[in-house]
Formats: sequence, C-alpha cells, structure tokens
Amino acid sequence: MVNWDQFKDAVSLACYLSAAAKGIKELVFNTPGVLSLISPETYSFIIQKRIECLVSTLRLTQQKLSDANLSDEELRYCSLKLGVPIVENSSLEDEPILQDLWANLLANAFNPNYKDEIRVIFVDIIKNISSSDAKVLNAFAINPENPLRYHSEDTIKLSAGSDYEIINAKTLSESISVLSSLALISDIGMSASTALECTRVLTQTGYYITDLGHSFINACIKDAGKCCNSTSKVAKKIVILNKTTIKQNIT
Repeated sequence: MVNWDQFKDAVSLACYLSAAAKGIKELVFNTPGVLSLISPETYSFIIQKRIECLVSTLRLTQQKLSDANLSDEELRYCSLKLGVPIVENSSLEDEPILQDLWANLLANAFNPNYKDEIRVIFVDIIKNISSSDAKVLNAFAINPENPLRYHSEDTIKLSAGSDYEIINAKTLSESISVLSSLALISDIGMSASTALECTRVLTQTGYYITDLGHSFINACIKDAGKCCNSTSKVAKKIVILNKTTIKQNIT
C-alpha cells in the first residue's frame, strides 16, 4: 500500500523514470541491430515527455482532491497493484482528455468517500481507448437523457456539457465497436424498423451501458473533484439508425 505523498512527489517520480530509462538505454546500446541506432537525444526527449505527462496528471489529481475538500491526512492508501500501473501508464499519455481520466482514477483510488470498487482493469481500458471513445462515454455521464442527436447523414451531435460537439458518424461507429469490445456497452440484440421524419424507414440496433461501463464512468469519466460514488442504476440505450443516432430508455 502507498499513500498520496509517495505519488505527488513529482521529483522522486521523475528520478524513478530517469533511472528506469537509463537502465533501458544501457540495455539498448549493448544490443546489436536496429535498436543500437537510436540516439541519446531520442532517449532524452522520451524521458522528458514522460516526466511532463506524469507531472500534468499528478497536478490534475491534486486539484481534484482539493476540489473534493480532502486533506492529505484524510486520504486512504492505494494498493501497489493499482497505483504503480496508473503512474507508469499515465506517464505515456499526452492527450488532455485521457490525462483527465487517469487523474480521476487516481483521485478516486485515494478518496475515502468513494465506495465503488476500483478495478485494475480500468487501467487497461484507459490504455485502449481514444479521446473520441472517452467523449462518447462522457456524453452519457454529463447528459444521460439526451447524449446524442442527429445532425446530418454523416455527422452526429455529441453532448459536451452545455452544448453539443459535432463528430463524424464513422468515428462514432468505431467508438461503439471499441467500447463494446471492452464490455462498457453491450448490444441488446434488438433490431426493428422505424420511420424517420415520415419519409424514410431505417433499421435500428440498440446498445446500453453495462454495469462495468457505469463503474468505469463513475471512476474515470466523471470529475472526481465534483462527485463521489454517484452510481447510476438506470441503463440507457442508444439506437443507431444507419447514420442517424437517437436515444431511448430501456423499458
């Protein structure tokens, strides 16, 4: 078990990364072949970027814990099995949207008021999703009643807080496939026809957020500094009408 002080010390963590990188560097330069052609400048750049990414995530985490009105003394311990993979993998993430997911996960791991189980598989999920996938899940977290709206034949309006962000329908379809493969959403096996704008009849396929999906949203998508353990028990179904997307409640 480790405490927050061992995580927030960015200098110590930077030294840890530098030491690890030096070991890799020695291994590579003693290995014949293509790997030996990698320059020291490349290693310095990689090390610096990992340090910057990690520090950025730790700052976000500290801010979320502060927003939750938690002092260092109130924070609970985090298991090495969860904490170390978060630190290692978040140091590889330079996309702000996904850095926020790592920060939420780490903040909730230390938050004594967060009662849901935080699963180690959440680390693998964040590693395997893109910022677009995260936006799709975030749409359900911030606007579960109306996360998606039809925009055009090739684009969908995705809920983004007080407004909607326009995304490509193909991107949404790919995100649905990725999220399904990770068991965050599931196809309920329903297929039917419906009239759209009284002019077309299209086939619809339904999906819903799984229990694992709800747990992941609570632990990683929702802002850890503003909410805690607000588990939603109402599964939502998104209905994809070819290139048109709408939402309905599961009955």
